[in-house]
Parts: sequence; C-alpha cells; structure tokens
Amino acid sequence: MADITSVGIQQNGTNVGIGTLSPTEKLDVIGGAVAAGNGTIRTGITYSTLGLIGTFTNHHLGLITNGTEKMRITSGSLVYIGEGYSNPNHRINLLVSQGSNVLVVSAYSAGAADTAVFCSVDGAGANAAVAALKIGNNTTNTRSINAGGSINASGADYAEYMTKAIEANIAKGDIVGVDENGLLTNIFEDSKSFVVKSTNPSYVGGDTWGTEEALGEKRPQKITDQTDEEFATLTDIFEAKLEIERAKVDRIAFSGQVPCNVTGATVGDYIVPIELENGKIGGQAVTNPTFEQYQISVGKVWKIMADGRAWIAVKIG
Repeated sequence: MADITSVGIQQNGTNVGIGTLSPTEKLDVIGGAVAAGNGTIRTGITYSTLGLIGTFTNHHLGLITNGTEKMRITSGSLVYIGEGYSNPNHRINLLVSQGSNVLVVSAYSAGAADTAVFCSVDGAGANAAVAALKIGNNTTNTRSINAGGSINASGADYAEYMTKAIEANIAKGDIVGVDENGLLTNIFEDSKSFVVKSTNPSYVGGDTWGTEEALGEKRPQKITDQTDEEFATLTDIFEAKLEIERAKVDRIAFSGQVPCNVTGATVGDYIVPIELENGKIGGQAVTNPTFEQYQISVGKVWKIMADGRAWIAVKIG
C-alpha cells in the first residue's frame, strides 16, 4: 500500500492536506482552477459543533452538477441559485417559461397547502420608488398577485394618484379641486369637482408615474468592480429624476375614511367646499345641505378627532 505522501496527501499534526505541504485545517484541500473558474478551494472542518467549507480570500464558493455551476456563494456574501445571473443580488434564476413555478414555500405535512408560490413573469411595471417589496406581472393577463385569503392593510382609505395642475404642495387632509382637464388645483374657481388628499391609504392606484418605462431608464444596479461611491452617485441622480416626477402627482382618497382639515363640525354633518378670500379652497360643515351642496361635498363626518378636525367617510364630489 502506497504511503499517503506519494499520492499528494500530507499530514501536519492532526491536520490532513491534499495539495498543500502545511495543512492548517482538519481537512485542507487546495487545488487548481475548477470548472467554475473561481480558482483554488480550501475546505476546513475545524469545530466539533460547526462544519465549515471555505475558500481563499476573494474567491467564490460554488456547487457544480452535471459539469455546470448551479449554485454560488460569492465572496461578497451573495447567494446565486440557478444559471444566467449577472446583477449582484441574492438571486434564484431558472430558465423556465412565464407562469412556471420558480420558488415554492410549503409546510411539509399531510394535506398542507403551499404557503407561497413565486412564478416566472415577463413583465416588470412596478414603480421605481423604493419599497419593501416589488412584484412583477404576467404579461398575458397583467396579474401580479392571486391571494387565496384576505389582504389586510393598516391604512384607512383607498387612494389614487392624480396629476397636478399646480406646483404648490397639498397637505394631507386638504380639500382639493379637480379642473376641467382632470388635474388637481387649489383654485376654487378652476374646480369642477372636489376631493380630499389621502392621509393613510391602504391601497394606492394609478401608480404609474414613476415606473422605469415612464422615466425612460432603469434604476441603477450595482455591477461587478463598481465602487460604492460610483454606485451612490448614479443612484442619487436617478432619485433626483424620480423626485421631479413625484412632485407632479398626489394621492387622492377615493373611498374609505380620511381626516379632513375642517374644524367646527359635528357627527353627521357634510363637508362642503367653499371659496376662501384668497381664491383658494376651504371647507365648512353643513348639517342640512342643499342638493347642490351635497353634490359637491367630499364626505360625511363620522367622528371628531382629538385635534378637532373632522373624520369623514369619503364621497367624491
């Protein structure tokens, strides 16, 4: 039987090495470049309670099946699963058709249903503004989410984005006019209808003002070898362009409950828009409105808030 050193195996105390004369781990394997092209690999099992597989500095760790890399942990702590990845994010990439399952989260027990299923889609379309979660859409039916149960949200009103005819800021709870072009205005004389700005929406529609398609460019993605400073500069430029577009729209309550910046009301009153001395829009509480007043009213008072403002059930005037 050949000595272990004759086949490239070396011993250093209790450490055993392959491809190294001085193994520093319990099992230390150092070889040449592998199929994934990521250089030498070191494997170490050093603790009785923790098994470790590691690489040299700045080298990735990959798993290969059937001669092709299928999983990688990068030196920058990112995890890639599948093939074809390029952007530096944690990624699961599967070459499957739209609608096919990409990731299934399930509790393994008899009769258990899948908790969540993530499917391949061809469409993006989500607003480019920062958010906790962005979901693409199936381009065949434009669906993003199918829910088997209720969708619970903490907000109290349903809102939609509308384009402004003015540059002035609109405060939450303000009464706003809608002009003949369907644009938001704070001038009473220009208003054909009246609405209230949303304060705490549960859902927001019409959120197309800041999509990458509307902006004509994609949000920057950090690429390999790009410095943090370079990426931050590109992101700041993109955010500035996004802010310019955001200032052109505002969220208007279309249903539900919302605070309204009118005081002196009692429960059961209607909030009716009025023209202020400066030509801007205010509101008054009316107990028995005329038909014309009811037509342009923005809601009925359900309660009085602690600060004296009216809390209304939204009515589009």
